[in-house]
Amino acid sequence: MAAAQQASPLTTAVVRGLSEKLYDKRKGAALQIENRVRELVKAGDNDAISRLILDLDARFVENPQANTRKGGVIGLAAVAIGLGPDLIGPHLSGLLKPPLRAFQDRDARVRYYALEAVYNVSKVARGGVLPLFNELFDGMCRLCADLEPAVKSGVLLLDRLVKDIVTETDAFDVRTFVPLLERRIVSENPFVRQFLLNWITVLDSVPAINMLDRLPAFLEGLFVMLSDVNSDIRRLADGVVAEFLREIEEAETVDVQPMIPVVVRQCGSPSEYTQLTALLWASAFVQRGQSLMVPHAAPLLGSVLPGMASDVEEIAAAALQCNQHLVALMSATTLAFSYGALVDVLTAQLDSPWVATRSSALQWLLMLHLRSAEALGPLVDTLIATLLRVLLDRSVRVVRLALEVLAKIAATDRTNFQAVFSRLFAMIRAHPSMLDDRAALVLRQFAVYLSPVEMYSELARLVLAEPLLGFARRVVETLNVILLTAPELNGLRTSLRDLNKSSESDCALFTTLYKSWCHDAVATFSLCILCQAYDHATVLVKRFGDVDITVEFLLEVDKFVQLLESPIFTHLRLQLLEPARHVSLYKCLYGLLMLLPQSTAFRSLHSRLTSIATLSTVALERAPGAGGAAGASSAGSPSARGASPTPGDSWLGVDFDSLLAHFDATQRAHEDAHRRLRARERTDFVPADDEVRPTRRLFDTAAE
Repeated sequence: MAAAQQASPLTTAVVRGLSEKLYDKRKGAALQIENRVRELVKAGDNDAISRLILDLDARFVENPQANTRKGGVIGLAAVAIGLGPDLIGPHLSGLLKPPLRAFQDRDARVRYYALEAVYNVSKVARGGVLPLFNELFDGMCRLCADLEPAVKSGVLLLDRLVKDIVTETDAFDVRTFVPLLERRIVSENPFVRQFLLNWITVLDSVPAINMLDRLPAFLEGLFVMLSDVNSDIRRLADGVVAEFLREIEEAETVDVQPMIPVVVRQCGSPSEYTQLTALLWASAFVQRGQSLMVPHAAPLLGSVLPGMASDVEEIAAAALQCNQHLVALMSATTLAFSYGALVDVLTAQLDSPWVATRSSALQWLLMLHLRSAEALGPLVDTLIATLLRVLLDRSVRVVRLALEVLAKIAATDRTNFQAVFSRLFAMIRAHPSMLDDRAALVLRQFAVYLSPVEMYSELARLVLAEPLLGFARRVVETLNVILLTAPELNGLRTSLRDLNKSSESDCALFTTLYKSWCHDAVATFSLCILCQAYDHATVLVKRFGDVDITVEFLLEVDKFVQLLESPIFTHLRLQLLEPARHVSLYKCLYGLLMLLPQSTAFRSLHSRLTSIATLSTVALERAPGAGGAAGASSAGSPSARGASPTPGDSWLGVDFDSLLAHFDATQRAHEDAHRRLRARERTDFVPADDEVRPTRRLFDTAAE
């Protein structure tokens, strides 16, 4: 120890002065060190200077006494001043590292003097401190959040000096600095965040430093800062992020690929500020990155679609813009992408509570189907099941879009067509309320995109195979009302009204519908009236006498009579002007009149028929053989013998006898089912024979 003290250039007075409690005495000792260093410089004794620095570090900076540690860092600063900018280089590491270690000292005053020492050394060395910049930066980053105000003040002074040094030199190595920035940017301390954001801003403003290429390393940290509870931090972070986005948009070449995953993740941030900024970046990337965004379309959609329903106007607008750019990109790209991944995201969004999100997801499915129906082929089963579930949605807009997608799928081939309608039929069976709430909307919307003839033919076949008679009757009643009233089915009504009686396909359509319509007597009658099969309609009216006339039956007749006054049956009302040609029409309408009770419908039909009663009487009297015309018509003959040929003559391939037999059989099946139901209702409260148990008396009177 004595040898070390002899080797040290420090005198006993200086050693004592550096350890003093009073600052002035330590300062005086430091001035002596500064003068001693100048003497050594003049003497060219670099070894003595090195021993002096080592001695200050070992005996003072590492000393357990706080005052001595203060003297040590002050002494090192004095050495730097004594060396001057030209000679400090070889000794810079020994002068900076000890006070940098003292940044973590437990004594706040030691930390403060360590800052002062680093400041003085840096002021002398200027650009020479850059090789130790990371250690210097890391130390300032720690102390900027110090609880001691004096220490924070010292950090600000040192920070300002170091920024000046960095901006005035071209030797700054951003490559080695960014990993440190990446580690530090995850800090949640507001002082540290402010410190980092200020430094990023400064470094980005230096032309010689390319921060844009290093942005992916710390971009996520910047986005996280946008959700800081401190508004000043958010504002500062927003400025930094906005500046980087501007640079990206203006740069001729910039690799955004490493940034895309970060931006996509942040689009789903719970923070509104972060989400809005990320959506703006995503929109810019979609426009600029083009093909680079294709692999990220699915996860991006998972955030963009919910964003469109945000109650924050700026977020909703940004999400809408991003969605539009993404739709344009994906609909035009020639790159291969996973349809399954997109469909998974889109079907998941159909469960969203927001109409805007569900609607946009369905529009995406339409776009994908338009782009490649074949690519969606393996996903059709899942899509059909999901889209049918959407038909229960409260939003009519969403239901319409779902129906459009279903219609596009059904139109691709016969297999998909049958799958859509068979599953739709099964869904209606599971949710019978759909017949009242959704059936009209579903069929009318389908009729816009699909052939109404094929649609009704398929539904008729499904009804014909339905074992639940009550359900089948309800379906037929609903289908019939829609057929007679929906504007979208006007073409089908016209086709049925003007059926080519010599066309096998037209007659087959009538036969298919008739067999299914037999579940509902009034619907069958109305189908015959629509198709101008008046002879057979007359026979059906007579059969109504054998049908159980219920209130429900009369309500159906009432509705049909009201429809007779609608534009749909204008042709029928005009045919009443030619009674000789349409004898059967008169008979079936009068027969219908006889079925009705005295009601509004009765008076309406009676008024219509009475208005031309005189004309019809005269015409029928003048018609050759008129007396026997009415009675000559039979169930098996489509013509009225003894009268002029009716529009119902010569139906190719239509066996009216067989159809009537099918009608009778179906109606009997309904009557039997109804009878069994009433029988069960009567016996619901009567115990069955095997349920009657023997009884006993509590008191045996005979024994008594």
